[in-house]
Amino acid sequence: MTKKLNLMKITSRKVRDIKEGNINIVLKQNQRLLEECNELRTENHAYDREIGRAEFMIEDISKQEQNYRAMRAEESNFGRLQKRFI
Repeated sequence: MTKKLNLMKITSRKVRDIKEGNINIVLKQNQRLLEECNELRTENHAYDREIGRAEFMIEDISKQEQNYRAMRAEESNFGRLQKRFI
């Protein structure tokens, strides 16, 4: 009977140790995943800022292009008017 109790006690300890080991492994994996998520979030914010700057630049260039085209159209119209009166 004592041998069986002793064997159960040893087996119980081994099972507990295995469970604790598994829990620690999973906790470490979860910690690493959280760290990676935070890194990716930081990267994402940086990319968002870069995209915002690029969109602003594109918008600014588009406005400049529209102004240039309007100016060229006015010059063209002015040139036509000058030819009429010459």
